[in-house]
Amino acid sequence: MNDDSGSGVVNEDAKSASAYPADGPVEVLGFAYRDDLYLTRGIEAVQMRGKEEDADYIVARRYCSEVKLRLSNDSECTFPISVPCGLLTDLSSVPRWSRWFLGKVGAHLEASIVHDWLYVAWQGEAAWQGENRLPKWVRTFADDVFLAAMKEAGVGRFKRSIAYAAVCTFGRRSFYKKSKSIVCCTWDISRDGDANRSVQKLTPVS
Repeated sequence: MNDDSGSGVVNEDAKSASAYPADGPVEVLGFAYRDDLYLTRGIEAVQMRGKEEDADYIVARRYCSEVKLRLSNDSECTFPISVPCGLLTDLSSVPRWSRWFLGKVGAHLEASIVHDWLYVAWQGEAAWQGENRLPKWVRTFADDVFLAAMKEAGVGRFKRSIAYAAVCTFGRRSFYKKSKSIVCCTWDISRDGDANRSVQKLTPVS
């Protein structure tokens, strides 16, 4: 869930396919998880502890899922969503005063990671830059996927309804906030469990 995240876009392995269906607007009918979620963060995160905001996490491996859609012509299809390795995420963007009800981690975590990606991936879509306006249905799609993903994860109806209402009401600023750059990390996990990281800064399409 992302209502004011510092996440950005976009690494090279995410450019091969759009994060959004071509035939929008669409109706989200269901959601399916396809991968284990791997998150990590570097040793520099230790230095940030004790400050007001903690360090971001990094998606350490590509994270795949799919949604079932009803298209504008009333046909149905499945559409893959691939969160790229290297995406920065603050987990679930929950204000401190409300964390007694909905924490930064929980059954909604995976849905929040997917939502983070869909809130920034449009910045890498060349078709929606410059004079071409971003269609309104793109943000609606992201929020509806978040709701369906929470339902699939077993988040209770009341809790997921509150979380969905929060992103619909307060997520606009985060969605349209363009990132100047993003730190993307590629991880090489060796057999003994050691991780070697290469870091590069990439910029969104302008």
